[in-house]
Amino acid sequence: MQSPDLAGRTILIFEDEPLIALDIADEFQVAGAEVLTATKLEVALQLAATRDLSAAIIDLGLDLEQGAVLRDRLKERAIPYLHYGAAQAERTSSPSLSKPALRGALANAVAELLAGRSGSLETDVVPSESR
Repeated sequence: MQSPDLAGRTILIFEDEPLIALDIADEFQVAGAEVLTATKLEVALQLAATRDLSAAIIDLGLDLEQGAVLRDRLKERAIPYLHYGAAQAERTSSPSLSKPALRGALANAVAELLAGRSGSLETDVVPSESR
């Protein structure tokens, strides 16, 4: 899967698993984006409030209340976001991808989200050792 051009974009990744966050960050850095990561809600809220963000990735495996607080902050600032999670993905009406996704799928999904084409998100799932 080819990486989209996300040069000049800043992506916030809110993921409680540091290794997963690093893997996702690498995917966006390859696409040219600046990446900000947060494993705690307080940090994610600070970054969402103070930075010029293009989009955010929110782990659906986090506490639902934490995700709701961050989503509200992002909505206030009109920052698009994508949910990333396991079985919870079907429980949200927001754009989402199931874990694990093909390498490059998250960057492509965010590029589509930023281009206003979130209805066509690719949801290919592969075994976790392929990420």
